[in-house]
Amino acid sequence: MIGMTELKNVFESESNNSDQSTIQVDRKFFFHSMAMALKVKINNVHVGDLKLRGRGNYSVDPGKCVVQVSMAWCKSNKVELHLDPGEKVFLNAGSIFFLLAIPCFIVAWNSVFTLKRIGTTRL
Repeated sequence: MIGMTELKNVFESESNNSDQSTIQVDRKFFFHSMAMALKVKINNVHVGDLKLRGRGNYSVDPGKCVVQVSMAWCKSNKVELHLDPGEKVFLNAGSIFFLLAIPCFIVAWNSVFTLKRIGTTRL
């Protein structure tokens, strides 16, 4: 459990790091592939995994970056972002309808997962 001192340090480090930008990715529920984690890549670098209904916050340098999620050989669309210092962008990782996803795993593996920008805040 995090004590008050550690919690204070977390808030201070977040407030002192206003020159960084943040990308938040939420994984929506989808029936297929529930047991597997989605891999989150920013600028082609694996930065984290999202389990079912998971959320990841990733600090990045301001400027241009590209975000994509994948699982095994299936990938989402790429989302290109232009981030300002202190900006936080919210993305949703989802999937197409379950019955369509099964044949897409085999035939059109680049269309199974979706990644959408749903909002932005600035500090």
